[in-house]
Amino acid sequence: VVEGDATKGSIAGGDTHVESLRWTAGTISTEVPKPESFAFQPPAGFTEVAKLEGAAAPKAKAETNPLVGKASPNFTFDIIDGPDKLKKVSRADLLGKVVLIDFWATWCGPCLKELPDIQKLIEAYGKAGKEVVVVALSIDQNEQGDLKEVRKLVEAKLSEMRLSLKAEGANPVGMVGLDPLGRVAERFGVEAIPFVVVIDAQGTIRAIHVGLTEREVFVEEIDALLAGKPIEK
Repeated sequence: VVEGDATKGSIAGGDTHVESLRWTAGTISTEVPKPESFAFQPPAGFTEVAKLEGAAAPKAKAETNPLVGKASPNFTFDIIDGPDKLKKVSRADLLGKVVLIDFWATWCGPCLKELPDIQKLIEAYGKAGKEVVVVALSIDQNEQGDLKEVRKLVEAKLSEMRLSLKAEGANPVGMVGLDPLGRVAERFGVEAIPFVVVIDAQGTIRAIHVGLTEREVFVEEIDALLAGKPIEK
């Protein structure tokens, strides 16, 4: 209800305003409602069931991406290779192994949530001695591509999370890579992270996942490729 002088304002920008607001709850009853008032009544043609059998949440599947099924683009990035040491790794260096590349950044919440699962992957395949490489490739950027500064940032975050992203022993399953200019990310068309690419031993991209993904999905895909089987869609 608008009260007062309605001629003071206009739709076009005057000072018309609400002076008071009234409402009514309608007829109020103190009678206790019958139990059936709250009973579920299935619509015609439907049957009520106690629970849904096998209704677990579906696992995340590989996203349809035009790169899947094609040879991965050529790439080279630096990996942390001991105190104050970096080492360049290229696509050619990884041929012959099943490769998982996890594009992440220190400022990305979902990425940080996924990293412990990446650590578990690295530890499991390192212990099993499988021909697998898991690369945690940071896309933390630096305008000058200063690897030293980006490395400090990445190592500080991993130390804070108590992660090494390496496997115990000499099996080089885990690698921490740096892509400060985003060149590798650009080649793979990374627009959102976490962004995970699974590549077979021949260098062909077999799966791409965007967003937080269950570790079991990665395990199934890697194991399938190790066995020479296709990844289930």
